[in-house]
Amino acid sequence: MQFLNAWKMTHSSVAYSLTPSIQFSDDEDSGQLSDIEVIDGYSTSSSSVDSDEDEQMLNELLYNVKYDSDNRPVHGYTQYSVSELSIELLNFFQASRLPENLRKQLLKLVSKYMPVPNNIPFTTSEILCSVGLQKFYSNDRLCCFCFEKIVSGKCVNTSCKHSNEKLLSDESVNFIQFDMEFQVKVLCEQNILLLKRYQSEARDLSMSDSADIVGGDIYRNLLQTHESFFLSIMLHSDGVPLYNSKNCSGWPILGAVVELPPYSRTKAENILLLGLWIGRQKPNFHIIFEKLKPNLLKLKTFSVQISKTEYIKVLFPLLLGDMPALSEMVNFVLPNAYFACMFCTTKGVYSHDGHCITYPNDLNAEVRTHKVYDRYADSAITHSHNRDKTAGIKGVSAFRQVLDVPLPDAIGIDGMHTVFLCHGKKLMKLIQSSMTKEDINRVSQKLRHLLYIHDIQRRPRGFDAVHKWKASEVRLFILYIGLPLLCTIAPEEVVGDFAMYVVIQRLLHDNWVKDPNRARALSSLIKLYIENLNDKRNSGVIPAKMLTITTHTHTHLPSQCFKFGRLDWLENFIFESFLGFLKSFVKGSAGAGEQIAFGFLCNFALKKLNEKERVGYGNFIISEEKKLYGKLSKL
Repeated sequence: MQFLNAWKMTHSSVAYSLTPSIQFSDDEDSGQLSDIEVIDGYSTSSSSVDSDEDEQMLNELLYNVKYDSDNRPVHGYTQYSVSELSIELLNFFQASRLPENLRKQLLKLVSKYMPVPNNIPFTTSEILCSVGLQKFYSNDRLCCFCFEKIVSGKCVNTSCKHSNEKLLSDESVNFIQFDMEFQVKVLCEQNILLLKRYQSEARDLSMSDSADIVGGDIYRNLLQTHESFFLSIMLHSDGVPLYNSKNCSGWPILGAVVELPPYSRTKAENILLLGLWIGRQKPNFHIIFEKLKPNLLKLKTFSVQISKTEYIKVLFPLLLGDMPALSEMVNFVLPNAYFACMFCTTKGVYSHDGHCITYPNDLNAEVRTHKVYDRYADSAITHSHNRDKTAGIKGVSAFRQVLDVPLPDAIGIDGMHTVFLCHGKKLMKLIQSSMTKEDINRVSQKLRHLLYIHDIQRRPRGFDAVHKWKASEVRLFILYIGLPLLCTIAPEEVVGDFAMYVVIQRLLHDNWVKDPNRARALSSLIKLYIENLNDKRNSGVIPAKMLTITTHTHTHLPSQCFKFGRLDWLENFIFESFLGFLKSFVKGSAGAGEQIAFGFLCNFALKKLNEKERVGYGNFIISEEKKLYGKLSKL
């Protein structure tokens, strides 16, 4: 203890804290896209800091303090340094996923049997400090009634009716904010050549996949507006249950860098984590944005410094998620409401037999341009409960201030949920219900004996278990193997609908071509498909749930492909995998936020410390490859 106090005194000059002054608090025709504007309210030059005053302001905004590695020996009888020990500890803690209290107990136990004096770090902060890094997240516990901070178990808001009560864990939410600037710097350090090369290819349209996001109209407009190199980050949010024994979910705010090629963009290690909401209730995105706004606006205003002379501008052109999450993010009605389409003003019709809102084709619906969207958002301030006057918009979106592309053009339809898990899966269950048990078994037998290429990780289970299929199984069946299997077994009228749907999805995914005439033909095919479903629903052949908002949203997919490229690159598979990656850090029934934050921190810190010779291609490391080939050559 005497040594610990002395150590703290010698390091008091570099003690860090999170600066309290920062309160983290369609159009089927491509001609419509000429109206898309790029918002550039925070334009900066390549050298963002032009004066001593700006430099001082930037230093005040940066709340991370850099440290030198601690090269002192662990104790007097070893040559191993504290930084070497700390790296080993971080590796062990990442693998074991111990909670914070057990990590502290382990460090105290190790120190107890070490020679005295010793330099064993006792906390996570001290471990990170000794390797030249910092704890790049802050954890706030908030009252779930007023969303103010909780101190000593009580809400600090004196106006809150629960301010004098000891709040239970179920009556609070945790919001963890991560330093996005640090993550962007690490990502740029490891991938800067790849990032610049791919954006250069995007400028002259020499990418290997011309239908990638960077080939869409939105990104082309960004390239015309910004001549120098920039980073564009698409934002995503979705919920994931953290425990089986209690109702508690985590809602991370994630980011993916568009300038990374698809093979690198979809790697979990290149996903950015902006914030994490943990609690029983769904997140309040206005509260989340108030927490994130200082950091996001700082990035947009001052850019990110990656060297002494180079600053990179950061843009946010795209919001992505499933429809319930997007509704929360853009302050829109839920998908089961009457005006649930974010891209047009179609009003749904209530189906009494299906107990749901259906959306038949509406030729008189107004397309939501950014001007129309803003008009309804402003109208919602005075007509917040009159959805006919606001057309489903509940108010101004919390993310409106940071998006560089106006709503609704910045909204991306998630093909994973909207296409495959919702409408696609319902269509397959409808096909299954029209088949006999013997025919279902025949399809299952054919599925069992199919030979797949190695790239396909998840393979469809039996057709009798289609209700249990994951999105990747549904996607594989619809796009590639379903039609040949069903064409000789399922009823002809059902196979016809399925065949039309397969053609639509193949044109949107693998065979998308940026051609206005082809897009108009595809839009007509989608409307014909929906009209056919509507006729069968009126005849009582299919249920009303086949015509909900997810089916209607298909009419806007060709327009989205014009804006953001083919549908593959906007599917949430990589984000969903990352949610599982974060969830895997949770052990025990409490402290989920701290466990996830520390696990994510270790992932970033160890990547920075252990991989000295790295190229910007995901997990490929030249030094390790050389070692591997060297060993193989000696065998």
